[in-house]
Amino acid sequence: DKISEGLQNKESFVIYPEGTRTLDGSIGIFKGGGFILALKMGVPILPVAIAGSFELLKKGTWLINPGKVKVKIGKPIYFPKKEQISASFYNDAIKQVRAVIVDMYSELKNN
Repeated sequence: DKISEGLQNKESFVIYPEGTRTLDGSIGIFKGGGFILALKMGVPILPVAIAGSFELLKKGTWLINPGKVKVKIGKPIYFPKKEQISASFYNDAIKQVRAVIVDMYSELKNN
């Protein structure tokens, strides 16, 4: 498919692992499609935390409020390429990436 071809050609793509914005601006549960693709392709996952965007554009409205958005980009997280992904490997990968993003988000919120 197009995404797999792009990854093989050293292109990048963005996936928002929650799939949607939460009602309160907290970090939601991560969905797995992007993780499965990254794990099967053996490409690094670049964790990014964004704080402040919820206050600018709340879920369910198109009214944009003024404010500041903070972004923190973490170090790439590498996982071995796997054709077959076990449930435990998949769950551990999601937990690891989510923990890094939650830590970065907390830093942004507290600074």
